[in-house]
Amino acid sequence: MLRHARNRDFDLDTDHRPLTTGHYTAFIHWPFQRENTPLGHAKEWNPEIHGPFDDSTNDDILRGRVVRMAGADEYLRMLAIARLFFDNIPSLQSSWVTMGPKIGQLAMFFGANDMGSVMMEENVVSAAGTTYKLNEREICRLIRDAGWIPAQRDQYYNVLKRHDGGDSPDLRRNENPPMRNVKKIDKQYVGAAPGLDDGADRSVKVQLPILGEAR
Repeated sequence: MLRHARNRDFDLDTDHRPLTTGHYTAFIHWPFQRENTPLGHAKEWNPEIHGPFDDSTNDDILRGRVVRMAGADEYLRMLAIARLFFDNIPSLQSSWVTMGPKIGQLAMFFGANDMGSVMMEENVVSAAGTTYKLNEREICRLIRDAGWIPAQRDQYYNVLKRHDGGDSPDLRRNENPPMRNVKKIDKQYVGAAPGLDDGADRSVKVQLPILGEAR
């Protein structure tokens, strides 16, 4: 927290820093992704097994063999605190790249006012095993469904275009909508089930009853 306080004070101290140093335009906090790192071999902390984490005397915790990862609740709490603390930084970005689209959407209710952008390539968290991807239509839909009007900005956070008309990416007709590959097995069942269409044969384990014949 002391480090963040220094960042905040630096941005406020316009009398003692050179004009050429600029200032912070946004704050983005990404939870650590450990899957493909040395910490990926560590065990996840379990309070019933390892006891309290803070000020712990457990040898596995002290030696880094047990780690406590930040979940969605801790991520959102930190975002809300950042919105109050960094009152001089105008933009807080939602990290759907690490937390997923739904938590990214929920983050806007905890202080975030930016959903980032469509990324052509990402090599940081994807190397650790996180591979969330969203296109422009999906980002706009998440923002609008949360109650706000999506807008396009530049790297300096200047608004270039508000998507408040019928030609908005999420409001235009989708010429190639995603389709579920649900096949009819026999007169009584269809499969695979929606949401499980990964090419695996689940015709026996997962079957959906047909309620009526199409006419």
